[in-house]
Amino acid sequence: MDIPLLSIIIPTRNRYKTLIPVIESINGKFSNSKIEILVQDNSDDNNSFTTYLETHKLEKVKYYYNPSKLSMVENSELAIANSSGKYLIFIGDDDIVNPKILDVVNTMEEENIKSIIYPIANYFYPDVEFHKEYGFHKPGLLSFNTDLNFNITKLDTKHEIERVEQIGGIFILDLPRLYHGIINRDLIEEVRSVYGKFVPGPCPDMTTSAAIATLINHHHRINIPLSVAGNSSASEGGKGPTNAHVVKLEEKSWLNQKDIEDWNPSLPRIFSRETIWSQSFYHVLSLRNAPKLNYKAVYDSMIFSCPKQALPLVNQLYLNNGNGSKNYLNLFKSYFKRYFKILLFTCPSAIIEKMMKIRGDYKTKQEVADVKSINDVMNILEKNSNK
Repeated sequence: MDIPLLSIIIPTRNRYKTLIPVIESINGKFSNSKIEILVQDNSDDNNSFTTYLETHKLEKVKYYYNPSKLSMVENSELAIANSSGKYLIFIGDDDIVNPKILDVVNTMEEENIKSIIYPIANYFYPDVEFHKEYGFHKPGLLSFNTDLNFNITKLDTKHEIERVEQIGGIFILDLPRLYHGIINRDLIEEVRSVYGKFVPGPCPDMTTSAAIATLINHHHRINIPLSVAGNSSASEGGKGPTNAHVVKLEEKSWLNQKDIEDWNPSLPRIFSRETIWSQSFYHVLSLRNAPKLNYKAVYDSMIFSCPKQALPLVNQLYLNNGNGSKNYLNLFKSYFKRYFKILLFTCPSAIIEKMMKIRGDYKTKQEVADVKSINDVMNILEKNSNK
């Protein structure tokens, strides 16, 4: 049996509504290519999906089902283990890949590149709700970088770790990535050899990035959006615009109990994008060295964006983070930015968008409005990548 050149790994749970259009689009576009679409399913009931697979010829789909209730990390661990491609990319069940990805994988094979990252395109499904629509935050809107080119640059991985430490681990930035990145299978096997698991932390995206980064000195970047982060109403990204994803740790059913127990005491015990990524980054780095996280950056970001009920916990940690009276001044500055944002959001969307143009967002991104489906997203990206 031939080994696939690329495994597109998609863990899923109870989200066939978005999964089916994703796998149909990828299978149709890559029908003559050496890929596999690895679906690792942990849904409560998969009868409807198995019926669908029986009646639709999706020859690239490799399907695994586990009926036991698993955490997101456990389901992701199985997904990676069941994949067989020489190169891997990990996406969500509402995401999509750019058909140009195989050109890049072939280049990686020719030039012995182990890890490559790229600017991720972003798509809000038409069913996503916003408190306020403005800029790139609108239902049915696809946005991606303007300067598309196939030049490959080399990055210093240790420097990228330091950059993420400086912002408290709240963004992946330019770390190597399995999630919305491409890696050689040897790298993720090395992660398992060193850490005991493919995903040695509470959240697959940041955890795998941090783990890979600790094992290599250099990785690469290309300026083509090779995948799209899809934000449907059921996803964390789709809940983000209304802060519906910010809850107590114990209310997040896909978190392992052990990860909750091992939570970093310098982080609020709240699930948010900032805390889960910072915790994952901290957890992996602490398995080898003492990480040097800038917690102020975490607290500042949470004060700026989190719902009001989360703020007392953030305030307490902020004021206990050394520097004495200086902390009160910094806390005041953070709240000034929060309330300035709230005031700004009372302005008409047109004014907010003008300010975004001044800040530079519109110079680095382009947008396509009213995109109806994930298949349309794929076709638009492919077309623009040919320019």
